[in-house]
Amino acid sequence: AILEWSYVLQVTYTSAEVAWEAKMKLAQTEMLGKDAGITWASFRQVFGEDSQVGDVTLWMAAFKYLDTDSDGIILQSEFASGYRSYAYNATAALQSTLVLSQSMQIKYTTVVEAWASVQIYTTAEGCISWREWGTVCDRFSGGTVDSKGTFIYLDVDQDGCITEAEFETGYSLFLTTTTTFPYVLEPKGSENVAC
Repeated sequence: AILEWSYVLQVTYTSAEVAWEAKMKLAQTEMLGKDAGITWASFRQVFGEDSQVGDVTLWMAAFKYLDTDSDGIILQSEFASGYRSYAYNATAALQSTLVLSQSMQIKYTTVVEAWASVQIYTTAEGCISWREWGTVCDRFSGGTVDSKGTFIYLDVDQDGCITEAEFETGYSLFLTTTTTFPYVLEPKGSENVAC
């Protein structure tokens, strides 16, 4: 629950501080001396979309996870730790994006064809939201790529949406005529050197 929530925050807000400010406006916050915090009563609204697993709702589990000092209030430092729970790995994201790019190029010979095939997933603004990106990745790669990592990698302007230009970058990343994946790099000057 917390990893998904952290991911959503990271694709929606550019930093933990920006996310905190937005969520504080959403919550009915209580002033705690000079600090403000999010209470148990207001966290459900801050958490957003919720579901239940057994007898536990995910917002409750997330609150208990974030409230590290168990005082019933999530302070900014606790919130920031939760924000960073989803650890974006740029190298792994690049590798997943290369696999995705190759898969797109196998199915569609041009980026125009590939983009047209995902139009049903675009928003009114003509881009693909993080909510739909997983479906798009599954469509091209059969679920073999990290959709979260590829989304963050391609969403260069960090607006929470993959534009047609960002999609084109992903499509073009793997050059089928000149590159193979995974890369195997040999040290320079290692050609048949006698010892």
